[in-house]
Amino acid sequence: MLGTGTGVEELGRRIGHLFADPSLLDRALAHRSWCAERNDAVAASGAEAPVESNERLEFLGDSVVGLAVTEYMYRHFSHLAEGSMAKVRASVVSTDSLARAAAELGVGEALKLGRGEELTGGRQKFSLLADAFEAVVGAVYLDGGWEAACSMVLNSLGDRVREAIELPGSDDHKTRLQEEAAGRFGSVPAYEIAEEGPDHAKT
Repeated sequence: MLGTGTGVEELGRRIGHLFADPSLLDRALAHRSWCAERNDAVAASGAEAPVESNERLEFLGDSVVGLAVTEYMYRHFSHLAEGSMAKVRASVVSTDSLARAAAELGVGEALKLGRGEELTGGRQKFSLLADAFEAVVGAVYLDGGWEAACSMVLNSLGDRVREAIELPGSDDHKTRLQEEAAGRFGSVPAYEIAEEGPDHAKT
């Protein structure tokens, strides 16, 4: 049975993926705090097997999210240089961005949390929500393959990609210098702070 969080069925509908193996979504929503409490009880009773947290799915989903965003930019924004693509991707896959995407899907309401996390507002923590979003993406990838996972990612993050690309004035001078150096020399500049003058009046 799917876990103790609420809104799991609604989450499945919002994702737009019907799981052939619902246990994958169950695992994607299992925070380590919940697993630790449950596994302590399991160890005491010996009645059930230990449960796995969503951390491995999160690790997988992190790569899937990054690749989906990168492929989307490569295919649809041919004018973007490598440095600009890297900057946009960093913004789109940031903790803040992924947490907001998770909140829009209702991931927080469906999470299985331990008592401590529940009492400290874990369902609203950006880091926890972002991790759970990646875990759900990982679960969709394992259950439905690349197309299903990519569709979920772009449904959630596609607008953010376009907004980041179209944002006026988003390229500061330092970023432009780094992009130019990366394009010409294959690496970004190394910065060094130079000091001169006596100890009491360095410049």
